[in-house]
Amino acid sequence: MSSWRTPPSGLPDSTPSQRDPAEAPFFVSYPQLHWQHVCSALHGGTLSHLFHVPPLDASEHTSGVPAGPPPLLSVAIITRNEESNLARTLASVRFADEIVLVDSGSTDRTLEIARESNARIFSEPWRGFAAQKNFAIEQCRGTWVLSLDADEELSPELQTQLRALLPTNPPLDAFHLRRRNLFLGRWMRHGGYYPDPKLRLFRRNAVAFASAFEDRPVHETIQFDGASETLDSDLIHHAYPTLESYLEHMDRYSTLGARLLLEQNRTSSSWLSFHWNVFVIPTFEFFRNYLFRLGFLDGREGLLLHLYHSAYVSWKYAKCWAIARAAGQMEPETNVDAAGIPEAESQLPG
Repeated sequence: MSSWRTPPSGLPDSTPSQRDPAEAPFFVSYPQLHWQHVCSALHGGTLSHLFHVPPLDASEHTSGVPAGPPPLLSVAIITRNEESNLARTLASVRFADEIVLVDSGSTDRTLEIARESNARIFSEPWRGFAAQKNFAIEQCRGTWVLSLDADEELSPELQTQLRALLPTNPPLDAFHLRRRNLFLGRWMRHGGYYPDPKLRLFRRNAVAFASAFEDRPVHETIQFDGASETLDSDLIHHAYPTLESYLEHMDRYSTLGARLLLEQNRTSSSWLSFHWNVFVIPTFEFFRNYLFRLGFLDGREGLLLHLYHSAYVSWKYAKCWAIARAAGQMEPETNVDAAGIPEAESQLPG
């Protein structure tokens, strides 16, 4: 931001556009000249007898951080090798006052792209999704924080809505954003994948937040116990552009989910619980979302998504059982997931 001040009356303005063209080169060579510096030189120099120069006010000296109110909106993003997504995400938040990016060892052009957008970059070893996102939020200085994944972008409508909303100092401390999930490039409008609201925008110092993201290995969510609203514009989630990326992610997420089940002693140790968790729940998951929640209206992409997502649910329970079996932890369970499938199962991770 420019730090020019208006010179006192009676002294020449050194802006090149207001000078004689013949004199412009002299002034162009000093484009960042600050009037305070001129005053400092005159105050202690040989020309001080020609001008009355008042002492400089100490409050006008600048430091490394600009004076004034804190930024209004900070965007927090975590990355690792996100060059295919990051430029699109950053372009959608150009209006933000601050972008905080926490990277965990990218070897592609991720950091170069972040620098081009003047992001504040922090390198942090991978500690898990929740811990990584909480660290990014801790580095933010804005009144409001918008937490984004690197494969998400704000729709033009959502950009306009945020730019109009935040300066009004809304009374609520948190807002959910409707998420438009894309699978193989197609918007999944049915089957429980839309509007898929996510709490991503919140006042940074709101006392209702214990710690932003709950510390869990997968399906991390923001903990909030206060009043909130859902905005009526979309956050676009470019979830899985290829089948290969989807299957790779589901393999990794099912392993993380299995560890979470293991911590809860849901190891499917009995014959009944094993068949229920590994076969019945995934089958019910498919028919509930594909048929009863109209997932079939999303075409071939919808069929593939619901079919393979039900497989992910089966993998999660099967991996938990296999881990416990290998470790000799096959203790009898006290619960079977007969009460139903958690709502989170019908949503894309992240």
